[in-house]
This record gives sequence, C-alpha cells and structure tokens, in this order.
Amino acid sequence: MEVNRPQAISYTKGCYLGQETIVMARDRGQVNRLMMGLKVEGDTPLAAGAKVMRGNDEVGQVTSSVFSPRLGQAIALAYLRRGSWDAGTEIVVDGRPAVVCALPFLSGADTTLP
Repeated sequence: MEVNRPQAISYTKGCYLGQETIVMARDRGQVNRLMMGLKVEGDTPLAAGAKVMRGNDEVGQVTSSVFSPRLGQAIALAYLRRGSWDAGTEIVVDGRPAVVCALPFLSGADTTLP
C-alpha cells in the first residue's frame, strides 16, 4: 500500500503472505506513509536514509537516489508522511531544495527517446 502501486495488489487471490496486513490497510482506508519521487536540485545523488524536511519538521526518508541524465538532475525515492506527499510540495533534503513528484518520473510524451 505504501509503495503506491494499487495495480500490484489482488484482493481476490487466495491466501498469500501479508494478506492480513493488506486487508487491514484497505479497510482502514489510509496509510500514513507513501513512496513518492523527489526531484532534487543539483546533480549529486542523495544518501539513502537522508531526512526529508518540510520547514522544521521531518516528513520522510530517502530510500534511494541517482542522477537522471534525461532530467539533468538528481532524483530520489522517499517515503513521505501524510500531508507532505502531494506532487509539487517543496521540501529540503540535506540542505538541498527538492520538490515532490508523482511516479513514474517520466510519463506520456516524456518517455520517447531522442
């Protein structure tokens, strides 16, 4: 649920590992964290585990980061707390400005190769 890929979850399949957790999250109607993309100023990737800040509040943690040649900047995946995962939200990671973006980073016309 937190990975934000609802198409990967089957509610009709028989028994499987983690089924109870999935059903509880569905029945509660919400999760408290969500995996989102970050577009980060600069070209140096962020360290895994870096704290994501919004103002003075820690709102998440980076899981992985790379330099995107196509976007010309560093990008990252991060788990963000509720209220800070809307695309366009401005945040700071390791003193660097960043913006939350929906996944995948490239979609539609953006995915055509040069």
